[in-house]
Amino acid sequence: MNQTTNSLDVHIEDLFPGLHITEGSGTVLTSADGSEYLSFYTGSLRWLCGYNSPELNERLNRMTSEAAAGTLKPEEIADRLKKHLLSHTSGLKDCVFTDRYIYGELAPLLEKGEKKLFLVIGPHDQNQPEGYESRFIDYRSAAAKEDPAEQYSAVLSQKVFQKILKRYKGRLAGVILTIIQPAASNFIAGESALMIQKLTKRARIPFIVDEQMTCPYRTGTFYAFTQFALEPDIIVGGGRLYGNRQLYFAAAGRKIMKKSLAPMAGTPEAGTLANCLMFLAIIDQLDTMELPMKLIELNHRLSRKLRALEANSGGHFDYRTLGSLCYLNMKQRILAKRTYEYLYDEKVLVLPDKYSKECLILAPPLSFSGHDIDSLIDVLDDFFKNGIRLPSKKLR
Repeated sequence: MNQTTNSLDVHIEDLFPGLHITEGSGTVLTSADGSEYLSFYTGSLRWLCGYNSPELNERLNRMTSEAAAGTLKPEEIADRLKKHLLSHTSGLKDCVFTDRYIYGELAPLLEKGEKKLFLVIGPHDQNQPEGYESRFIDYRSAAAKEDPAEQYSAVLSQKVFQKILKRYKGRLAGVILTIIQPAASNFIAGESALMIQKLTKRARIPFIVDEQMTCPYRTGTFYAFTQFALEPDIIVGGGRLYGNRQLYFAAAGRKIMKKSLAPMAGTPEAGTLANCLMFLAIIDQLDTMELPMKLIELNHRLSRKLRALEANSGGHFDYRTLGSLCYLNMKQRILAKRTYEYLYDEKVLVLPDKYSKECLILAPPLSFSGHDIDSLIDVLDDFFKNGIRLPSKKLR
């Protein structure tokens, strides 16, 4: 099953307009003119195993054949995926799936009376159901009215958070937290995450952790929240599988599942089930890659080299990493733009952060290697030695 060509085009051209990719292998993408690009960003779950992974393709072919022959039954696909997703949690007991935007399914089910609003600590424009836009409150914007510094800090003020909870008392159907905080170009501080959980649960508001940007394994553990000792009431995860195919899940404890999410329970319909099978194959393949230990080693390598580069660059940038994820804060928009352009011209793909224009995001396929890190650092080093003085130009 080689679906790389067509599906990669949709994914990559969305992120990098003008780049027409025809092939992919590991962390390398090949364009129509034969140029090879080292990819340090992928937003699709399938490519976490590497572009066009032979092992994943073989696994997916086998499971698809078993499903067609009836030896892998529909309920077994959903049950196996459910068990896998729940095995990495302690307090969550059930899981539901959808191939539609997850908050479009969850929001109406979590509403109760006057409780119709969702406080979002993280990206607030992702997956908002039509007609619900005004019900998703951006915490950073709300907090800035109390304390402007709160908008860009990874450490959130308990006093400010309490004021916002008080402002919306009796109207919140959920508090949604992402571990990645794009507005702050950082990862949420552990003490802040625990404070948010404590006060949210004390107010008897469902505490939802959104893992769409972090699960599976991107931060070094299957779920990012486990590194912060959090105990969410609901986990939301999944996303784009590849091309236009997507799958989302919500995991919760028995009480919330029975009381609120029961309408989503049961064996998924055929289209969703096919996406469940692909997600299961992806997770099974990732489990063979010994990622937790590998990502610790690669993160140390990347951090060590970035630390040396930061010192040698004259303080032009700083960085934050967690597992395979990294923010490069170039401190100035023009410098971020020039860095992106230079990397692009040198055939290295990173993603400009749409929330913080001074930043670049690294989120490579999890098949990336120490050699890939060295190649990235070499190009960045050359940029700070030579390219930084070149005039900027229009992005392609």
